[in-house]
Amino acid sequence: MRLCSESFTAEFSGKSGSNNTQYTISGLNLSGSDDYVGLFGCASNANIHDVVLDNPSVSGRDSVGAILGYAGDNVTIKNSAVKGGSVTGNSYIGGLVGRYLKDTGNSTFNLANSYSLANVIGVSIVGGLVGEMGSLSPIDYATIQNSYFAGIASTTGIGSLGGILGENNLTGSNKLNLVNNLVIGKIAPAKDSEGYVGNFVGLLIGSNRENSFKTNPKQIEDYNKSSLVNFSHYCDNKLGAGYATATKNNPNGMA
Repeated sequence: MRLCSESFTAEFSGKSGSNNTQYTISGLNLSGSDDYVGLFGCASNANIHDVVLDNPSVSGRDSVGAILGYAGDNVTIKNSAVKGGSVTGNSYIGGLVGRYLKDTGNSTFNLANSYSLANVIGVSIVGGLVGEMGSLSPIDYATIQNSYFAGIASTTGIGSLGGILGENNLTGSNKLNLVNNLVIGKIAPAKDSEGYVGNFVGLLIGSNRENSFKTNPKQIEDYNKSSLVNFSHYCDNKLGAGYATATKNNPNGMA
């Protein structure tokens, strides 16, 4: 994968004017075989909020997301929505963000109060909201909160698939916080394929499991039982395509 040559490094709001009018971008069409594809291809030190995409069609190779393809250091996305449409690619494919990969210390990623209804399809490492979170240095923090996925997330090959996050590779403990999220979409691993599938997280590497889902200890018990409900379960040619899901990351529901 080539490195981002340019990144968005400012604030962007989908609202404007004295009345704070919400604008919608309809029919966004981005297609090709490039990496880092989205309304914003790459961003770092950026604050993106109140973005609404209606029925977008976004496709590329790696790091593809409807709003943001690749998130570098210190990115916040909040109060944003993808209403239908499709996001397709190879690896690191997400309904909102394709990939978060930080390369310096003290970096943060925050996704809040947002949702996706998109059809999200990739060969491997696919998430309903975020494809993958990873790091190149040991100090990193990421949060996904008050958000939901109600589309269809699917893989066509071997990989990781989750309703909120496809794969977590953040190092150390207490780094990934998933708080008050909801999955009511469909998680559909490829038939006769292998990989890790979870309603919330497909594959969790590096982070302390007990601190990732802070609001519901029952989910740790489910994980230890190899439950498909919240974390992940290895899919070895037996599961076929299609899971209807209705699970919460908080017993108290959405905020």
